[in-house]
Amino acid sequence: MLVPLLATCAIGLVLGWLLVSTRRPANLPPGPKRIPVFGNLFQTPSNLLFTKLTEWSKEYGGIFSYDVMGQPIIVLSAAQEAGDVLDRLSAKTSDRPPLIKAGEFLCKNMQMTFLPRGKRWRTMRRAAHESLNVRVVKDYAPMLKDEATILVEGLVDHPDIPVSGHIHRVAASMGWRSIFGHEAIPLLGPDPSHRIEELAAEMSVAMLPGGSVVDVFPMLKPIIARSKFLRKHADRWFEELSSCFLHAYSTDQIEGQLSVSGTLKETGEKLGLTAHDGAWIGAALFFAAEDTTACSLLWFIYAILLYPETASAARQQLADIVGDRPPEFSDRDKLPHIEALVKEVLRWRPPVPMSIGHAASEDFEYKGYTIPKGAVVVANLYGIGRDPKLYSDGERFDPARFIDKNGQLKQPARDSKDDYLCFGHGRRICLGKDISIESLWITFAYLLWAFDIKKRRDSNGDEVNVFEPGFLDKGATLEPVPFPLQLCPRYIDLKERLKAANHGA
Repeated sequence: MLVPLLATCAIGLVLGWLLVSTRRPANLPPGPKRIPVFGNLFQTPSNLLFTKLTEWSKEYGGIFSYDVMGQPIIVLSAAQEAGDVLDRLSAKTSDRPPLIKAGEFLCKNMQMTFLPRGKRWRTMRRAAHESLNVRVVKDYAPMLKDEATILVEGLVDHPDIPVSGHIHRVAASMGWRSIFGHEAIPLLGPDPSHRIEELAAEMSVAMLPGGSVVDVFPMLKPIIARSKFLRKHADRWFEELSSCFLHAYSTDQIEGQLSVSGTLKETGEKLGLTAHDGAWIGAALFFAAEDTTACSLLWFIYAILLYPETASAARQQLADIVGDRPPEFSDRDKLPHIEALVKEVLRWRPPVPMSIGHAASEDFEYKGYTIPKGAVVVANLYGIGRDPKLYSDGERFDPARFIDKNGQLKQPARDSKDDYLCFGHGRRICLGKDISIESLWITFAYLLWAFDIKKRRDSNGDEVNVFEPGFLDKGATLEPVPFPLQLCPRYIDLKERLKAANHGA
């Protein structure tokens, strides 16, 4: 008699929790019709969620809401609304949602990106900023140029390796060298970051809204937390990843090479940070750098295959300014069309299309709507990049949209961030923004200078078509599906030119 009674009570408690927790707060922004208890759970796809959010924005506007099991999610899909809520109201929207699986179980609250706003987050962010602020980023230029050279040489020497393999190597190596101060990652291995990339894939999925069972049903959290068996996988994940990054952080770096780790070892103790803290600061930066850089480089090549005419202006500037020598960072001001390509790739295919969710730290009003404390606030960067108030024909890849009538880079519209939206908003803006832009600029420039990027031809001599949209959903990040191409060196003595330029430097 007692067991059925206890079961009935337990069911009653669960149902009561569901009914209370899924009660829709009053006066939220408009959104799709929800069903009791589950909200919009069954309307939100598990893949390419940003496409659904962009579709909803066309019906409900630049700010709308939906919910999953009672968790309100506020979506910003227009530049004005995103700037207002996440920049100008950043005091109220700079927190992070709990991210139970990704932040608490997998990363044990060590991943700086997922930490709630507070003293620990501010300390870790301040420590990282010392090595990545705009004043010191120029000192990474020789390493970034070296990596662009290695990429081109590898593409010439090893055409048998898929281009994606070359791209992921250069992205990982740039991150590895700038963060940990080690040697370049060789194309043929060993790759010390490979296992890290494998482990990071699970975190990338878990960090999305509704990306794990425990985030959809937070009532499961205490059950999992108390069970070694249920936590076993997450505990092993954390221990393995911690070991990888602590080894990278603690191993001596190349003498004289600037790195985040080198600076942290000098300043971390003053800020009360341990080596374990430093390793995880490096981890957060590496996660942010490697996959997003690779995605952006692959989307650049994909775009040039689809729209080869869009590279004509940049190629002409390269011919006029650098001729038959490799580009240099000192050429940058004279090559605005390269930076326009960088801006357009990041707008057209932002590597993290939904950014990382913010959370409201208090109730506040915006445009007559109530944003409740604890609401997840998402900047749908893919949708914002198609905001007709900023971008005409936003689906079209057109780097010329960032060039003015005098052939120079346009100044962004005031308070819009319309040229580099993908780096986020407010107090959570990406720390690595400046070095990321530098790395993309030099790599785009080298690839356009070194190769003609063409569609592959089949056995009959016909071009193998590449189609849009080409989305490969990797969780938080987005890269193109594997695609055929042909890279044709533009100089017979390409490698000799690279060696001569590096010798002269």
